[in-house]
Amino acid sequence: MFQRVPLAMLGEGLVLASPIRDEQQRLLLGAGVPITQELVLGLHKRDVRTVIVADRDYHLIHAFKSRGQAKNTLPSHVNTRSDLECESSRHLDDEINQLGGNEIVASENPFSAGLKRHGATAYDSRNMHQMVEYSRQTSGRMQELLGRLGNGEEVADDAVRKLSQEALVRAAEDLDLFVCMGINPSENTSIFAHSTSVATLAVAMGATLGLDEAMLCDLGVGCLVHDAGMLKIDPRLYQSAQVLTDSDFVEIAKHPVISTDLLYQNMKSVPLAVRMIAYQTHERCDGSGYPRGTTGDKIHPLSKIAAVADSYVALVSPRPHRPAMLPYHAMARMLKDVGAGLLDSSAVRALLQTISLFPIGSFVELNNGMVGKTIRANGASYDRPVVEMWKRTNLSAAPQVVDLLNEPDLKVSKPLTSLR
Repeated sequence: MFQRVPLAMLGEGLVLASPIRDEQQRLLLGAGVPITQELVLGLHKRDVRTVIVADRDYHLIHAFKSRGQAKNTLPSHVNTRSDLECESSRHLDDEINQLGGNEIVASENPFSAGLKRHGATAYDSRNMHQMVEYSRQTSGRMQELLGRLGNGEEVADDAVRKLSQEALVRAAEDLDLFVCMGINPSENTSIFAHSTSVATLAVAMGATLGLDEAMLCDLGVGCLVHDAGMLKIDPRLYQSAQVLTDSDFVEIAKHPVISTDLLYQNMKSVPLAVRMIAYQTHERCDGSGYPRGTTGDKIHPLSKIAAVADSYVALVSPRPHRPAMLPYHAMARMLKDVGAGLLDSSAVRALLQTISLFPIGSFVELNNGMVGKTIRANGASYDRPVVEMWKRTNLSAAPQVVDLLNEPDLKVSKPLTSLR
């Protein structure tokens, strides 16, 4: 399949796997040849405004950049409970009652010790292709596996675990690129694509928190399957263009219980941590979440990370009843929620340090009048990320990569919805 793309979307240095053609199917650029500023300017002079690319390249062109524009989100449903029970949920409730002091603790052998450090460099084109393909394949594979779960078929734990292990391989190559893929969802708003994005962000946050490979793998698996129960919910509810009523949301609040039951029946070998993530991702530290209204001292540490990742991805994803939020305002909402006691403070701090205050993939204006896109976070210096920077009047030029940590006189002045 082929897609039409505005010429302005072709960034310098981007390498596509298939040829670029015009509307008359005439060849403009061969496969594997880097896009240059001269090419874009030459096509513009020839009045070429739209080009034809292969479907997989279309996803690459649109990946790694924010599409959110809203400044505010709708009020959340709070203090919703579900009285649905099953054998697995009763077992987990017994386990939860024995929990206490569930702080997130770094490992003595953190996965982050083996991460490649890229500094103030642009993303590698080969890695970008691989990341897009990984995301697409994972979403497709999860559609198959969760579909089997929903149909009552047995699914091997290893089938999902392999996807989580592949995520760690991608994260080790370039954590910023990895998380950029996850926090800038495409037009695909399916349960499967959402779960893939949540797993990506959660694993990156877990790496920031110093978790080891085994814990990160469990975290990834739990996030990939946490919404399995949604397949048993009437899709007219979560696909509705109308804001759900409280009674409708009670139906949605059943899905974590259903998820645990599906895992109990059809993925019998998954560890307790994975089951807890599926059960508790929508709980909140102040007890206002669902399905049980569990408070922070009884929420599993990995579930606290998953809750933050799920909340952020949901905010920056479009939904039938609302647009996606601008990433900066989504981050501001997360900080507000941690201040209100809804979310774990260490998990939100990890989110901030992993994607920055001006989240990776989002657009900004700098105090020198230039515009940019955040491409790398700078840890605790969360307001001074690495950005690609352009003059407003020459967006087709190659960007300058600037590490704001090393430029004390340069700073982000405001977030933007786009570079234009």
